[in-house]
Amino acid sequence: MNQLEALKQYTTVVADTGDFRQIEAFQPTDATTNPSLILKAVQKPEYRSLLIDTVGQYRGRALDEITDRLLVRFGCEILSLIPGRVSTEVDARLSFDTEATYTRAERLIALYQAQGIHIDRVLIKVAATWEGIQAASRLEQRGIHTNLTLLFSFCQAVACGQARVQLISPFVGRIYDWYKKSAGAAWVEAEHAGANDPGVQSVTQIFNYYKKQGIATEVMGASFRNIGQITALAGCDLLTISPDLLNQRGLNACGPAAFFRVWLARDPLAVATYGCDMLSRGSARIGQRVIAAGWKLRAQNYANMRTAVDGAHPNVTPEHADWMLLTSLRDSENSVLDYNGEPFTLAETVAGITLPGTLAGWLKDTGVFPSPKDDTQFTPSADPAPLLRAIPTSDSETILLINSDVLGVWLTRPKTPPEGKLSLFSIPNHYVLLTGPFALSGDGAWLNIDVWTWGRSERGWVGLQRFGSGYYGMLTAKT
Repeated sequence: MNQLEALKQYTTVVADTGDFRQIEAFQPTDATTNPSLILKAVQKPEYRSLLIDTVGQYRGRALDEITDRLLVRFGCEILSLIPGRVSTEVDARLSFDTEATYTRAERLIALYQAQGIHIDRVLIKVAATWEGIQAASRLEQRGIHTNLTLLFSFCQAVACGQARVQLISPFVGRIYDWYKKSAGAAWVEAEHAGANDPGVQSVTQIFNYYKKQGIATEVMGASFRNIGQITALAGCDLLTISPDLLNQRGLNACGPAAFFRVWLARDPLAVATYGCDMLSRGSARIGQRVIAAGWKLRAQNYANMRTAVDGAHPNVTPEHADWMLLTSLRDSENSVLDYNGEPFTLAETVAGITLPGTLAGWLKDTGVFPSPKDDTQFTPSADPAPLLRAIPTSDSETILLINSDVLGVWLTRPKTPPEGKLSLFSIPNHYVLLTGPFALSGDGAWLNIDVWTWGRSERGWVGLQRFGSGYYGMLTAKT
């Protein structure tokens, strides 16, 4: 049994998103939502109809009822895509009111049952306050299973175990954030990575306590900040993973970043295994391809490098595990120039270039995409037709090759004419992942884009002429 098979045997992957397309691609066992994820989803054109339909159908009802009905609507759609359970959250403003939390949870379950959903396929997310735990205890006695969230400490976990709740979601990333902020300038990222991460240590302590005491409550690590936290908790009962987890920040590694973002969405456990192997052995595999960084990169002192870079360019260097994934893959392909992973250096700029054929090769090697198609060129294409036909689906991914200067996005379409074309000396220098369909304005002057770039989502309007002057085609990969 290899490491990936062992990981899958002991850890259940849970998708942390309200995006149906991502869930179809992710193919998780369970899924979890919260109001902020649903808000993010309804802002996308393809999901706005769910909001409009729900508000229209229940117009005049109390806002909290309409909100619950929308949450359940999303939950039902998600349950049609997964074999397991969905978690739906009680209004966090009720966290210190036992009776109100209990009553709201009953209503959510009643709404699910009215749609024909069995009670065992729903977990009610409740805040792990004293009042929330009391409400969860009563709900469990009624056969309504709960997921205790906003959990940051061992004592909360002990109380949840005593209440016999179904599942807890300790917040790895939030615990990490608190320790990092408290340490201030004394924090050394490299010294708090992997098993030394305070969030990882907290969840490990809780998991070991539950197993030693024979407590049946499931432990689901949540709120991750980087890949390293996931790899360190491999073997936990469940891990809830967002496809948007990877963050390259300002590192010139957009090719590897686009690749890992796609691979993470399709096979998160494979990416976690890659990270485990790279951290422990210094080499890892993408399918049969062996990835091993050069000696100069391995000798790079990450802590010193990050301190020096962040002094001049704050928040540019990725977290250690993300940096390691991106830089090792980029450097493994370089036969002449060494890639040292240090932002804002000439070596990083030149050695960080990823050719489209190389990116297509990585995608193929995963075994997820049999025949990636490379439709890029080294002259810009102003024809919007291919862009408008490029619609991301549950079985395909689209990566665009552009000049990064075209990404001056307006959230609201300006009334003034868009900017003109880029300079004739512009070159393709950036990859972005298409996360939603393109749309053309009525006057044909503006293009609405929805992409993932620099570790975050970018959605809004760009001038069509300007975008076309910096667009160099796309790679498409189907499962």
